[in-house]
Amino acid sequence: MLTLNELYKRIGSQLKISPFSGNSEVVVKINNKGMGPMNTVRISYASLGIDWDRGKYILYPEINLEEES
Repeated sequence: MLTLNELYKRIGSQLKISPFSGNSEVVVKINNKGMGPMNTVRISYASLGIDWDRGKYILYPEINLEEES
């Protein structure tokens, strides 16, 4: 499990190593079929969960991943 604090630290370390990586596109890996670059989907939004989703930081993909499976 990756916590928000751990994600923050990882992003911070990457930015220290390569300050230009701050302009990198945020994506999530999806099914990888065969060779070549990883299949990814862009993240369009991120926020803390509320009510039943309290304690989660939610990334919203640009497309509905259920339809892409």
